[in-house]
Amino acid sequence: MKITPTLLLLLVSMYMNGQTILNMSTYPAQPTPNDQVMVIVNSSFPSGGCDLRNENHSVNGNQITAMVYHCLGPLTFICYSSDTVNLGPLSVGSYTFQSNLLIGTTGGTGICNAYNQTDQHILNFTVTQGTGITEVSATIPQLNLEPASRSLILKASDLSQYSIELFDLTGKKVFSTVSSPGKINIPSSLVRGMYIYSLHTGDKQPFSGKVMLN
Repeated sequence: MKITPTLLLLLVSMYMNGQTILNMSTYPAQPTPNDQVMVIVNSSFPSGGCDLRNENHSVNGNQITAMVYHCLGPLTFICYSSDTVNLGPLSVGSYTFQSNLLIGTTGGTGICNAYNQTDQHILNFTVTQGTGITEVSATIPQLNLEPASRSLILKASDLSQYSIELFDLTGKKVFSTVSSPGKINIPSSLVRGMYIYSLHTGDKQPFSGKVMLN
């Protein structure tokens, strides 16, 4: 098939538009100065793998700018990623978080070519003094640890199948599975520590949280 300049531009446009930030959220949802504030950045890509290669951010007063770098592989499937940007404790106030998505490709070589920015997203959030009382809605799915068996328990108000991903605090994905609410066995190779999880079902917005593995 002969590729005309017009078709080439269309293909490039489709490829670039496929690399988008879907949504962002803070963890905790209502942070206080006592919290380690994290921003979860959920993105989609037109090919895989699409794991996070690097992330850096800067804080200028109440303006926070993050640069999130992904390198795409040659596999032809839609690839999703949840990246964790750890901001640490923040003072009481309103903040604007700007995430810039930069993409490179390996072309199957394993070496990432030059990065180009493909998307930008802004999240406004507020750090409040808080009341010291943690309120968790029963309708929000969450992962908890069952210490006796070192298994995870998925709690949810429905019986849907959830895509479950675990990330370490650098944003690296260390475990993924699909499960309905109940017990989930995890690899013994996962070391003790804090992990970020992402739960997704159907067309609903992903839910994020953290869980401590013993």
